Amino acid sequence: MSRLLEKFRRVSSQRYLAEVDGLRFLAILPVVLLHFRTAFLRFNGRYDYESLSGVGKIVDKFILTGDVGVPVFFAISGFILTLPFASHYLNGDRKVSVKRYFMRRLTRLEPPYIITLIIFFFVHLALQTNPTALLIKSFFASLFYSHNWIFGTWSYINPVAWSLEIEVQFYILVPLITMLFRVNKPILRFVVLLLLLSIFPVLKSVINVHVLSLIGFGQYFVIGIIVADIYLRYDELPVSKTLLDISGFVSIILIFVFKYYKLYLLLPLAVFIVFISVLYGSRIKRIFSNQLISVIGGMCYITYLIHYSLITGVMMIFPDITSGLGYWADFILYGIIIIPVVIVISGLAFLILEKPFMDHTWPIKLKKFVKSRISVNVKN
Repeated sequence: MSRLLEKFRRVSSQRYLAEVDGLRFLAILPVVLLHFRTAFLRFNGRYDYESLSGVGKIVDKFILTGDVGVPVFFAISGFILTLPFASHYLNGDRKVSVKRYFMRRLTRLEPPYIITLIIFFFVHLALQTNPTALLIKSFFASLFYSHNWIFGTWSYINPVAWSLEIEVQFYILVPLITMLFRVNKPILRFVVLLLLLSIFPVLKSVINVHVLSLIGFGQYFVIGIIVADIYLRYDELPVSKTLLDISGFVSIILIFVFKYYKLYLLLPLAVFIVFISVLYGSRIKRIFSNQLISVIGGMCYITYLIHYSLITGVMMIFPDITSGLGYWADFILYGIIIIPVVIVISGLAFLILEKPFMDHTWPIKLKKFVKSRISVNVKN
């Protein structure tokens, strides 16, 4: 089993941190559950929101907090992308080539995104979900990560891509933002980061941007930057691991509680505590480093790209399955059927559409292969 799971492990150009992939699992799970709930209510004709009892509505509202997984993804991106730049400034490690940084983003992330976008585009055309002209416009807007700005809403081709557009906005700014690690005094640097953390909520309230953008979510990327700063300076935190474990587990719950009660100013703090606890705790770190959890979390990019369409597709094909025991029994029944399908197909898609592009030399290998085939054809 261990050898099989190892084939699905994410490949990283940096030091592999299983616990961070475990944190990705925490991020993707509630998002998948949220979209599963959306598809269930949309395609199962037996139930609607009003059919739920009082307690059932409360549970349903907590499921609706699943989009909180996206800010966790943003924090992880802030951490991962900051590390090599900060390590150069703080520890004297090799300087990061900005050109290579952007090329790596393109060669690593673009192929799975473009391939799935094309596939879903033709599926939408075949099903005629929207007028062809609108789908074409949506496709190209999504292709260039500008759908939020052009249409003021998420993509008609792949709705979940809205968050990737925000990620790209952050990617562009990373080489500039990480220059603050040139500040040698940790306290001064921390103050600057706290100011940067507070700027985004202020900008959102002042500018009042009505589209999904970095302005509304930048604070979560900054949380990741702060965690990277701490991680590069401390091998161990001078804090009880038991305390870290307790605060970490409590903060996982608080992430959803804060989202439920719309306490958005406290949400970044909860994400920060969870992140730090997973990196430096004891029991919580072991849980998030578990091979199965970290492997599934490591596949989160392709899972995120395809899960909504997979869930919707299965629900459209099998809309009438029922246990006869009511809403939640049918909800669980569909979950037992659909969630494993999502995991298995995401795993296969990871091996085919994502993992090959984790090899940073794949463009060179592809170029050599094409040249060799052309050479063979010319000789023949």
